[in-house]
Amino acid sequence: MLKKTSLDILNPENLKIDDRKIEDLILFTYQLSKKINFFDLKNRKEGTWDSLIELDDTFLIAEIIKLDLLSYDAQRLNFIKKFDDFSSQEEKEKIFKELTNKGYVCRILTF
Repeated sequence: MLKKTSLDILNPENLKIDDRKIEDLILFTYQLSKKINFFDLKNRKEGTWDSLIELDDTFLIAEIIKLDLLSYDAQRLNFIKKFDDFSSQEEKEKIFKELTNKGYVCRILTF
């Protein structure tokens, strides 16, 4: 029994040095790049590395992966329910303004 426990402890699958996901590491790299300066050939501070990194779609994809879409969807459904439950035009306009102020409506299509 003790021998099996010792072997389990030594198994690399049971030991996680860093349990972050790849998207966490990507976002960490982006946050770190905001703090690291780069310098021109005359050794003058030219900016930080984040301006170069944000050109890569990998960082945008990592941010999208980390979004809690279920909470946004629950809020959206709550707004729709509130909108449907009210019958007066003024109340519906109030709910719609609240919805647009929160950024849930990016564009209104008119047909």
